[in-house]
Amino acid sequence: FVNPGSKIITDCWKGYKDLNLFGFEHFRINHSYHFIDPTDKNIHTQKIERVWKSVKK
Repeated sequence: FVNPGSKIITDCWKGYKDLNLFGFEHFRINHSYHFIDPTDKNIHTQKIERVWKSVKK
């Protein structure tokens, strides 16, 4: 379950492309093009990897 209006940050797998249609704020990180999102400096691969490491514990 994900709360409505949640911000979701994923990689660019095509299965995630329509998350915004379900009311989520969706940001995608493309590891091939940039390490830090140039439009939002708070969205970057280190943060995502750190969050997933904590979630998996």
